[in-house]
Parts: sequence; C-alpha cells; structure tokens
Amino acid sequence: MERYNGCRKDNHHDDGAALASPPDCRRLLLLTVAVLAVTAAGCLREGTAGVTGITVEPVNVTAGAVVLNVSTTVQHWSGPGVGAGLLRIEVLDDETGLRVHEGTREFDRLGPGSTIVVPYELTLPRRGSYRVRSSLADGGVQTGGGEVTVRSLERLPPDDARTPIALADMDFLVRGVENGRVRIEAEVQLTNQGDGPNPDLVVEIKAREADARLLADRQWTTVGAVRPGATVTRNVTLLVPD
Repeated sequence: MERYNGCRKDNHHDDGAALASPPDCRRLLLLTVAVLAVTAAGCLREGTAGVTGITVEPVNVTAGAVVLNVSTTVQHWSGPGVGAGLLRIEVLDDETGLRVHEGTREFDRLGPGSTIVVPYELTLPRRGSYRVRSSLADGGVQTGGGEVTVRSLERLPPDDARTPIALADMDFLVRGVENGRVRIEAEVQLTNQGDGPNPDLVVEIKAREADARLLADRQWTTVGAVRPGATVTRNVTLLVPD
C-alpha cells in the first residue's frame, strides 16, 4: 500500500485515476482553513492610535520643588477601536540627558475617531530644564509619541510668593537737582487682577543707570487690601546722579 500526503491509495486503482479524499483528509483541510481564518481576523482587529498633543502646567510650587500636571491628548487614527491602554511618561534632564522620572497611567477604551486627554502629575526639582515624553506603552497597539521641553523651573514663583496685584503703569517726573543728584518722583499704578482681596504687600522700586545698569537708588512702599479690579497709586522719590 502506498501513501500520498497522508492519504491512502488502494493498489487496484490506475495511476491516472482520481483519488477520493477520505474523511480524515477533509477534516485536516477544514482545520487548516479555520486556523488561517482566525489568524487573519486577529490582524484586522488591531486599531492605531497616537499622541497628538502635550500640555504641561504647574499645580503647586514650593521653594525646592514643582508639581506639574502633564495632559496628554491621545487620538484614534485608523482601524477598529483600541482597548484600554497604558500611557508612559518619561522625563529627561535637558542638560545631561539622564532620566529623572518615569511612570505610567491607564486610560479607557478609545473608539474609532475619538480623542481623550490623559492627566498625569509628577514632581520635579525647582531648577533646570527637562524634556517630557509621552507615548502609548501597550505593545499590542501601533502607537506614536510626543515630547515637550519645560525650561528654567527656578523662574516659577513659589505659591506663597504669588499675588494678584500687577503693575498697570509707571510714570516719572523730575522734581529738581540738589548737590549733583536729581530728585525723581515715581508714580506707580497697581491693579488687583484676582477674584478676591490681596494680602498686604511691600513694593520695591529701583532706579538704575542706563549704560552700566548700576543701582542708583531704591525705595519701598506698602500696598494694603485692594478690591478685585481696582487700581491704586503709590508715589516714591528717588535720588540719582546728575
């Protein structure tokens, strides 16, 4: 008895005669087709999504640290919806390139054509500049990422040093010259841009030489509670070289 591709052939058949497929061969053929169909369907179920925007805002600022909120916009690009995924946040020191923070945040299912914003909070030292990277970390999804740079965190004022009082205008008037020094009256207008009264403030006003930028004189004035939207005026006298 001879065998061809796992199917039996009886000796009494002619060599050119067609062979009838026995039941076990048909089952093998159907099983192979079924496996191929499931594999192809699995490929069609994958959707694509990626990061389309990153916004970084300070939440809390102290003398030594800054709490930042990183809001990452994730958009569905093509194909079927994407299941619940994982957002990966990485922070690198902009000067050294060293990683200073890494974390993840889960997000819900992303339907076809939809967009979601994924928030993530992290704490960094209040100094230097950093590169913030956001990417989708789910290995089963084709993904894209993005990066933004936050610079000079030391310039952010601590929360306890912030005030709604802002400088609205400043005028100078020469009042006279005495003993080689010019007497200048400085008028400062301050506006409360907040929603409530401000705490008492001390305002420092300086005069510097135009070329050398050397300090010529400084004076202080106080500002009490100012109603929201209101403006107050303070005057000081400065003495500078003639």
